[in-house]
Amino acid sequence: MTKCSSEKVFLSRNEIYELIWSKPFTTLSKEYNYSDNGLRKICKKHNIPTPKAGHWTKLRHGKSSPMKPLPKGVNTKIELNIRDEGSKSIHTNSQLAKIKNELQNSDLNYIVPDRLSNPHPLVKKAKEVLKNQKLGWYGKGQDIIYSSGECIATEVTRLNIPRALRIWDTLIKLILQRGHEISNEKKSEFLIYDEKFQIRVREILKKVKANDSSWELYEMIGSGILSVKIENTYPVKEWRDQNTKTLEQQLLSILAKLELLSEKKKQFKIEREAWHREYEEEQAKKKAREEKVAEELNNFKQLFDTATRWHKSQYIRNYIKEFEEHSIQSGSLNEGKRKWIKWAREKADWYDPFVETEVDLLKEINRNKF
Repeated sequence: MTKCSSEKVFLSRNEIYELIWSKPFTTLSKEYNYSDNGLRKICKKHNIPTPKAGHWTKLRHGKSSPMKPLPKGVNTKIELNIRDEGSKSIHTNSQLAKIKNELQNSDLNYIVPDRLSNPHPLVKKAKEVLKNQKLGWYGKGQDIIYSSGECIATEVTRLNIPRALRIWDTLIKLILQRGHEISNEKKSEFLIYDEKFQIRVREILKKVKANDSSWELYEMIGSGILSVKIENTYPVKEWRDQNTKTLEQQLLSILAKLELLSEKKKQFKIEREAWHREYEEEQAKKKAREEKVAEELNNFKQLFDTATRWHKSQYIRNYIKEFEEHSIQSGSLNEGKRKWIKWAREKADWYDPFVETEVDLLKEINRNKF
């Protein structure tokens, strides 16, 4: 795939074939700037077979729905327009293709052997557990043997235990050879670039009519189709046997997806931490401003209270002056009035913010409360 801009991509005929059979048209129409019918017309023009109605429903229920083979033709580059919201998906596909290419060119052996040889300790433990486990002791699968909780999570019929263990053994060894680790916290958890992933190998269940019942009763039993499922991701990612590709042939894709999901988890954490830092900085700025506003208001209140006190102290002094002059003019100034004038001036000095003479009886009184 060659990307020429943020709005167009060039896909080969083979790439479009793989794309059409990787996800429903309804999903693809959200990524590419075409309707369902628009995508079908492109496929028809270039003689690319498309899934029939019900194909994806059958796969979800563990039923067979094989891919139609791609007829021979010129593998030309086909221009497609992508939606803005689909660019992330295109980028993800590009990242996945890059990882797959790296894995394909590595020295890793993805072939699952016909017999279990020198199994990993986790696989040895699973073999012992599954050998002695009773049927259908947990869940809905009546003929399924479970090892969850005791070792690597495995849920298959007894007939498929050897195959499941071989898949497990190859997958674990691939994970370790890539430098990843096994978690010490949980039995079926792996650290891919230090990010935790819980993996389960299970047999897809199918619904069948109960043989020993005259009623229309059904039970769930193993279908013979195995899958590898990554539990703690959204949406949940699962690979299963297909008519054209067995689970054993998909280990490279599984490993590549695990590494991509790990990178995405790391990127999400980086973005979340950056957002958190930005949020904390904004909150700190907001708090600092609120404190400055509070300080400003407090200073203004002090200014207002002080100015008010000064104004009132001058009002008191003017009154005392008028009282004294009136007493002199009226000839009524006596010893008692002189004492009162002295007392009043002392109180004016006590209240005046520029003087604030101490008065013994008013030591515990807040001047600003008046």
